[in-house]
Amino acid sequence: MDSFYTIISLSPNIATKDSVAVGLILFDGIHFRSFFSDRKRKAAERLISNSNLDLKGILKQIEGKCEELNEDLVQNKLFYSAQKWKDASYFNYLEKYSNGLVQFSEPKAYIVSNEPDEFEKLVSMFFNENLPNVNLYSYTYSTQWSATAELINRVSDKVHVNYTFTPESFPTIHFKYELDCIGKNGSLIGAKYLEFNQTSQTLDLKMSHYYSLILMLASNQNGPIKENNFFLLAEEPENISGPEHKIWASAQKNPLVQVLNPEESFKVADLIEEKSATRFLEEIDF
Repeated sequence: MDSFYTIISLSPNIATKDSVAVGLILFDGIHFRSFFSDRKRKAAERLISNSNLDLKGILKQIEGKCEELNEDLVQNKLFYSAQKWKDASYFNYLEKYSNGLVQFSEPKAYIVSNEPDEFEKLVSMFFNENLPNVNLYSYTYSTQWSATAELINRVSDKVHVNYTFTPESFPTIHFKYELDCIGKNGSLIGAKYLEFNQTSQTLDLKMSHYYSLILMLASNQNGPIKENNFFLLAEEPENISGPEHKIWASAQKNPLVQVLNPEESFKVADLIEEKSATRFLEEIDF
């Protein structure tokens, strides 16, 4: 099943198999979303004799795991644990072998409608509660990331994807930096997705490193730098008077990069296919 949910319960008494449903996890085919009821958790706490157990902390760990999995999924890191977790069969395994305090129900298929309040309706159906806030990725956010993920899926058999440059492999840089994709056919073609809802200091550092990396790569190629095609995939910050917008606007004028909205990432894939770009980094020595 492409999308599914599982109910998470706490078992105050494993011997009697009593349990209290305290939350749920939904995988909607793009990312994981979680909800835990404070009311239900407190009810479970009253039934558990061991007062030293931090149930709130345990559930926070599950929330953190969902966030970690989403990071792996949106970056399309194929060998990370997210690929295992997004398969409902893994939750079948958890359901069968979760005999301790935390228990998972058998995953149930769920048809995603993509309505903005879909997850809230699911929570209301099972727990008769409203969401205090949406603690994971919004649909807008996932749409941006999914557009970039489509780019990576489309070119992963042609060029390097999710390639990390390190000082150990490239001594002319002093930092690690990951590009979503990079390939070559005479000239270089690369792309980097970047969120602009970070602090201006963080953005400034990441953009400076991107420019330095481009210059380093270009210096080791025979052709002129203007023939290379490096892209920045980023949405324009809403606050046009903020420092983040100034960094975005500066990138628009920088000849080293071409700025595209993430939903235009297909243009990078088109260019890679048009240029017949290929992997090349194993073949060069910096």
